[in-house]
Amino acid sequence: MKASYLSLITFTFLFITSCASPLPVSKLQSTGETEVHWNNGIEILTQNMDSLTIEAGFIRNEGSNYTFDISVTNFGNSPVLVDPAEIYYLPIRIDDDTLNLVRAVNPEHKILEEEKAISQLNADEKNKLAGGVLIGSLELAGEIASVGSNNESEEDDYSALDGISVDLAEIDRQRSYATDQRSYWETQTLRKTTLFPRHFVQGQVIMRWSPEAEFILLRIPVGGLEFSFPFRQMIHPVY
Repeated sequence: MKASYLSLITFTFLFITSCASPLPVSKLQSTGETEVHWNNGIEILTQNMDSLTIEAGFIRNEGSNYTFDISVTNFGNSPVLVDPAEIYYLPIRIDDDTLNLVRAVNPEHKILEEEKAISQLNADEKNKLAGGVLIGSLELAGEIASVGSNNESEEDDYSALDGISVDLAEIDRQRSYATDQRSYWETQTLRKTTLFPRHFVQGQVIMRWSPEAEFILLRIPVGGLEFSFPFRQMIHPVY
């Protein structure tokens, strides 16, 4: 009893001291150097170069990532390749000290990661189900062999089956999350696209957050050109 009491005190202490503090909220806004318009509360920066028009808007800072909405329109006569993996930004401080550049997350890599996770979870589910069938078969065989007697292993069998049910529920939860993530990267993000004349493509771009930066210089290479979008970062503490 004394050991259990001490364990409870230790757990409570660790829980209290390990409470997470809220991250500050980051907002990016235009520095005024680029043409700007607003759409549903989002500040959209626009640049035109040759026959291409690119619009970039900051949506949110969530967790450890920035989310941008980017659209590319091709008004020219030749197709151009739009590849989000080529997009990056330079985090800059007031003293002009440029930090290491940050590249956008590649959607194709994320989709592959989620597909691998789903495949592994499907295999885990089959193995758990096979284990449950085996335990059920052994339990049935034990009941037949011990008719009229008390089988002390029944409780262990039921406990094992309960454990498998819990594991299967967790597998289903993880697979549902992985499926949702795959759907997001497939349908909501800017994907690698050959953009033909008089067509446009639009989607979200995810990039790692740089809380130490005071300015963000977003750069989008398309068609041999590089479009730059300067943002000022405003950090808002939660309290």
